[in-house]
Amino acid sequence: MERFLGWRAHWNRLLWRLLSVPLYTKILSIVILGAAIFGSITLYQVWSSMHRVHREMAQERAENLAISLTGQLENVLAAKDLAELQERAELAVAIYPECAFVEVVRPNGEIVARAATLQSGSSGQALPQYVTARTLVNSDATGQPLTLRVGMEDESSSRELYSIFWPLFWTLAFCLLVSEVLAVLMARVVAGPIRSLMQTTHRVRTGDFEARAKVYADDEVGQLAEAFNQMAESLQAYRTQIQEKDAVRVQLLGKIVQAQEDERKVVSRELHDQLGQSLSKVLLSLHSAFKECGCVNMRCGTVENEVRDAIDEVRRLAWAMRPSILDDFGIDSALERYLQELQKRVEFVIDYRCVARPDAPRMPQAVEVTLYRVAQEAMTNIIRHAHPAHASVVLLRPGT
Repeated sequence: MERFLGWRAHWNRLLWRLLSVPLYTKILSIVILGAAIFGSITLYQVWSSMHRVHREMAQERAENLAISLTGQLENVLAAKDLAELQERAELAVAIYPECAFVEVVRPNGEIVARAATLQSGSSGQALPQYVTARTLVNSDATGQPLTLRVGMEDESSSRELYSIFWPLFWTLAFCLLVSEVLAVLMARVVAGPIRSLMQTTHRVRTGDFEARAKVYADDEVGQLAEAFNQMAESLQAYRTQIQEKDAVRVQLLGKIVQAQEDERKVVSRELHDQLGQSLSKVLLSLHSAFKECGCVNMRCGTVENEVRDAIDEVRRLAWAMRPSILDDFGIDSALERYLQELQKRVEFVIDYRCVARPDAPRMPQAVEVTLYRVAQEAMTNIIRHAHPAHASVVLLRPGT
């Protein structure tokens, strides 16, 4: 059973490979093979029929010659003239070129008279293909019945047959050549539009939705090309709608991000200018009050430190919301300052490097803000999840 399944799988693979050849090759092979088989069968049938008819005609000629000679030789035998019998046999061979031999034999095989064009030792050796025999009515002097045997040569018949065969063969060969040319043309007519449609399909698959299949005719392949072109147009229209929606969505996201950044900028300025200054005033007021009253309570110093910590936290929050240095000096200074401040609060080493020309122009504000937020999010993830011993941030501007 396993062996049968193995042979079946092997056959399926072989059949799949044969069926996977290009359509052009399939059509060309089928037409050429069909023409070759048809031509071979036709040639064989014609040759067989001609050979059979030729054999029948040669046999008939031998029969006719034997009948003609029978009447002549019976008259000679009636006169009991064996010499004239030999002369008549030689004359028959001389008159009929296709006649191989003429012989008169007794029942025991003894030759009474013989004339031949073939060099044979006896009547039983090297006989021609077409031989006929007739019994003569009159007998010789011994009173034994005689038999006339006539043989026809096959060489002249074969030459005549082959003289007909070779023109027929070359005619069929020419027809086979013409069928091959027609097969090539038909393969191009049938497979050409399909190949063009396949190439257009590959272009659409790679994203070229403007590609269209060429319609060669209003047949099944042409209708398929028309349907494919309509599908490509629908895909192109759908892609255009998607691109328009994506553009609107990107524009909307950009406005949302810009609004968020503007809000962050306002909040950061309020924290730094309003709340930070208010806390600074509170710190100065506490310090003056403690100095005037001469307070020596340790709690007073703790309150001052807590207010200072609150001021630092407000500044850190304002910086995290939107550093003013980003708007004033650009992404390089902002990242350097951010990483310096971050280094004070973490236990691992942070390296920063900017690779750019000194005279490189500033990038658009949206790009700088995006890069800054990406760096912030990356450092936050590193602190929360990586627990590294060393971190590096590189700002690379290629082509600058």
